[in-house]
Amino acid sequence: MSAELQVRMAQGQREERKTVFQGVAWVAALNLMAVAWILGRPFSKAIYVAGVDAFEILGALMGGLWCLWTALRSRRDAGTPRNIAAPVTMAIGLICYSVGQTVYAYFDVIKHVDPPFPGVADLFFLAIYPTIFTSILRMSTRPMPLASRVRVFLDSAMIMTAAVAFSWYFILGPTMLQGSQTLLGRAVGLAYPCCDLILVFAVLLLASRSASRSGYVGVSILLTGLIVFVIGDSIYLYRLLQNTYHTGSLMDETYVLGNSLIGLGASAIHLLGRRSATETDVELVETPPLWRLLLPYALFPAIVALLLYTRSVHADKTLERGVIVSCLALVALILVRQVMSIRENYQLNQQLHTAYDDTAAYAAKMEIVNAELHATQDELKINLDALTEANERLHSLATTDMLTGLPNHRSMVAAIDAEMERSARYGRPCALLFFDLDYFKALNDTCGHPAGDAALSELAAHVRAGLRAIDTVGRWGGEEFLALLPETDLPGAYTVAEELRKRVAEHTFAAGGGLRLTCSVGVSSYPADAHHRDALVDAADQAMYAAKKLGRNQVRTAADPAVGALLTMSHEGSREEVALRGTVEAMAALVSARDHYTGEHTDEVGDLAIQLAQIMGLDIAQARMVGLAARLHDIGKVAIPDSILHKPSQLDSTEWEIMRTHPALGAEILNHVPGLRTVAPMVRAHHERWDGGGYPDRLSADQIPLGARIISVCDTYGAITTDRPYRSARDSSAARAEIRKHAGSQFDPDVVEALMDVLDAKISPAIQSAA
Repeated sequence: MSAELQVRMAQGQREERKTVFQGVAWVAALNLMAVAWILGRPFSKAIYVAGVDAFEILGALMGGLWCLWTALRSRRDAGTPRNIAAPVTMAIGLICYSVGQTVYAYFDVIKHVDPPFPGVADLFFLAIYPTIFTSILRMSTRPMPLASRVRVFLDSAMIMTAAVAFSWYFILGPTMLQGSQTLLGRAVGLAYPCCDLILVFAVLLLASRSASRSGYVGVSILLTGLIVFVIGDSIYLYRLLQNTYHTGSLMDETYVLGNSLIGLGASAIHLLGRRSATETDVELVETPPLWRLLLPYALFPAIVALLLYTRSVHADKTLERGVIVSCLALVALILVRQVMSIRENYQLNQQLHTAYDDTAAYAAKMEIVNAELHATQDELKINLDALTEANERLHSLATTDMLTGLPNHRSMVAAIDAEMERSARYGRPCALLFFDLDYFKALNDTCGHPAGDAALSELAAHVRAGLRAIDTVGRWGGEEFLALLPETDLPGAYTVAEELRKRVAEHTFAAGGGLRLTCSVGVSSYPADAHHRDALVDAADQAMYAAKKLGRNQVRTAADPAVGALLTMSHEGSREEVALRGTVEAMAALVSARDHYTGEHTDEVGDLAIQLAQIMGLDIAQARMVGLAARLHDIGKVAIPDSILHKPSQLDSTEWEIMRTHPALGAEILNHVPGLRTVAPMVRAHHERWDGGGYPDRLSADQIPLGARIISVCDTYGAITTDRPYRSARDSSAARAEIRKHAGSQFDPDVVEALMDVLDAKISPAIQSAA
């Protein structure tokens, strides 16, 4: 049975139990009102009697309609096929009874006479007995073992014998002995007690049949209704024989309660007994409770008491003989029942002995099997431990770099894929650091490959110690390493990369007798720089390549415009452009060698100038030229004496005059390089002022080349935010305030606003992609 079907069946059973409980509430309400009406005796006698008859009609009608509604509801439930014959038959009988009671009430209330006997009302009253019996026969049950069926048959026979004895003495016999009625009237009169005996048999049949657990509630309700009906009917017939019956006693309530419970019980068996017809599991037949086993024996003292009573009152001989025959029959049945019980107990004892012997043999066999199983388990455990150890070694060999002990290329690929998938699922960033040792080939060539391997192993341990526990660092290939940083955005990754670079630069490597090595680091982040693993790794690799090309021992991000410019030049440059870049690198190195501060300062100004040129609307080629001019804007300082260039205090007027010659000197130098003549005007004019008060040509406003205006702003921002020989660096906010203060006098206001946008990272996606 599928899980979906089981869920539907459970929901259906909950709804059906709810329906049964609602029926119990309606039956209780109707009968409480009937009891209140009978005990309260409201209004006149005629209205009171009419009310009692109406409640009897309603009780039977409610039971019949409830059964009919249940049958119709089952027909609509296409997913649960059921046999509706039982509730439909019960509904017919109860509705017939209500019709008969209606005819009876017509004569009793309207005509104010006793209804004719036998009459139409008796026809409908008697119809309820065979329909109830037929309905019970059609109800679904489970099969019972042969011994249980014999026991139930004998118990039922004993109870029926006692019932026949009492009915014979008090009802059936007196009815037969009446001589005042016609033959038809006597037959109809005998039909009622005989039908009551049929109902008693129906009660025994229903109580003895093995119903499913889910049908116990319905069986209990139906049994209660039948017992109440039989008791009420017996009292009615007895009082009718004694001429003491009149409408309006509590005895009439037994018909209301009995009929309503019979209808509700049959409906409940049909609804709640569905499992017995649909489920595939076999339910064991439970042993009946002790009181049910002793009930047939308890009737023997009752029969004996009835026999003594008939002898004491000197009853009619025919009635007395009937009681004696019933008593003897009951004794015979009890003897047979005892013989069957002894035989059943003997068979059960034999079965228990056989089962005990089988269990002992099975237990001995299981001990042997258990010992063999333990031995097999021990052997399997040894083999499993060996296999686990071998698998761990294989996994280590497949996923670990043997030199450094770090995850290898294969492991890093899996780790990056897993982290990118997790980051995408939860909308979180992650970052990659791509790094290697600078001049590693020279180390191998000079000190030998063992020294190079030792340096790589030492680098791996040093980097691993400086990262978080959740970070993963592995060897990508050769001297290249990757560090995967979960939950880290680009600024955070840049900070980690810078710390890594500093740690390596400050560390003394054991290789070569103690060397100071540096590393270059490229940074890329997900999802800002790439959405796939290969693209993310390539972005970090290209950023590291740019760091190498821009001087090594530095960190570059994939979003860095300088990285984009270098990539563009490397992919699109001609031989002349390559030679030009070599010349620029050589000149920049010359400036750095002349003055280390000036060298670092020009690199920073060059990077910022490229970003600013792009946001000002220049294309990539023009922005690249502005970047070259920015990197070489202080080339003229190579001709400035050291006493002035490295003076720790402020310069005097004579020294300032010499220092102010460096723009013109720089332009003159660049004019001697054909490929750099286009940047010479920008270098010459980078100290001109927007208001015309600059040097060397006192140009103003748009007379100053745009590239020179860009370099002027970037040069000033870099000078304020870095340490100078004569003063300490100030923070970015102070630099911004100072530049804004001189917008429109020293600087182009448009360039100043563009710089603020760059510093606030207000760069459009198009410019970022171009960079």
